[in-house]
Amino acid sequence: MASTTALADSTAIIRPARPPRAPAHTGRYRLSTLVNIPNRLLHPGALIERQLEQRPQLYGGASVQEVRGGRVKLADVQLDDVLAGKYTSPLSLKDFEDYLCFRTKSAENLYLSIWFKAYAGLYNSSTPSNRPHQDVLALSASYKVAVETFFSARSPLELNIPSDMRRQLDGLIDDAARQSVLSPSSETFLPPSAFEPSFNVASESLALSFKSFLQQSARNADRNRGRFAIFLGALTWALGLIPTIVCAVLDKHRALRAIGIPFWFLGPLVLVGGLKQTCTLLYLFGDSRQLYPWELARDTDAGSSFGTETTMTSLEEAKWETSSGNSSPNPEDTASRRSSSVFPDLNYFPLPRASSLSEKSVKSSTATTQGGLYFAPSYLNETLPASSRVWAPFTPMLSPIIARAQRDNILAAAGYGLLVTILTTAICLSVPNRHA
Repeated sequence: MASTTALADSTAIIRPARPPRAPAHTGRYRLSTLVNIPNRLLHPGALIERQLEQRPQLYGGASVQEVRGGRVKLADVQLDDVLAGKYTSPLSLKDFEDYLCFRTKSAENLYLSIWFKAYAGLYNSSTPSNRPHQDVLALSASYKVAVETFFSARSPLELNIPSDMRRQLDGLIDDAARQSVLSPSSETFLPPSAFEPSFNVASESLALSFKSFLQQSARNADRNRGRFAIFLGALTWALGLIPTIVCAVLDKHRALRAIGIPFWFLGPLVLVGGLKQTCTLLYLFGDSRQLYPWELARDTDAGSSFGTETTMTSLEEAKWETSSGNSSPNPEDTASRRSSSVFPDLNYFPLPRASSLSEKSVKSSTATTQGGLYFAPSYLNETLPASSRVWAPFTPMLSPIIARAQRDNILAAAGYGLLVTILTTAICLSVPNRHA
């Protein structure tokens, strides 16, 4: 029953556990990595593939086929492949979920898409007359979770769909609820066709977010470091003008003005890299990227709070409640918890601290999906800095595709730097001395 398992995974319940989670691996500025610059410029991603073959533990068990992609352009990366877990960080499903949760605040589109595909797959795997009872229970449990999660006004993961579409779906849900009241012994759920319009809307929004996600993935610096690079690049270029000014005022030999040529090249190189949020310094010291604010907050809190989470499907939770003698929760209690500031009761356990990220953003030891999704909306309103600090830690990248994209950004910046150098040199060398 692979389809049943997939559906159960898509509606998993997250339980907080006690063992601490190790913080993300951070990189260091090592001079020895500078010798790899020619190789990384000529063969971007080759070193990542080589490291995978020598030290596969760095990639969490990923295969060479999953990581290899030096010849694949970033524009060729497809959303379905990311959802299928075919790429490594920073193009993994977990990274995409992070982006939706903390940047666009639209994680519900991803969760609905994953749920709908699993729900439709199980529903269409058999006809209603031949459907196994286990599949009926799984469909009913999944349907109830989806309605409470994506189509309840009290849910923080309520899907944003047109009002006419919402009214039509609410009517179908109400009809199913009345049928359940008339026949309490039967399991009630709607066919996937009832949710297909909502799935299409979510897919369109997800596709737009995916384009922005790819642009972010190609960067190795956050906004603050990018702005600092712009300032530093402009300042470096301006410093290159000092020899020209000094020579012109003091009537020195024009050849001394050439001292500014390296500054006229490095300045635009750093500045254009900053505009693309690609830090030249980070690139020189390896295929790395800055940690994002949510990753920094997660690592800071990981040592003093819950570190890992285990998952339990809705079916397993029902069995646990039955075996332990626990009855179903009171609807009034459920509604009050759902509207509280803690983790909403959408078939999850409330988490004790809404101010902490660790309970909500760490990876599950048993992933709800292949990418280990949170499926936890309570942290969507967390207050985090808009950008990491200028000198925030950085972490190695594991994607040859991103290595190629960053190489292209650096080469483009170098091209602009060369052009500015030629123009500035021509102008500065032609300026006469003051006493000429």
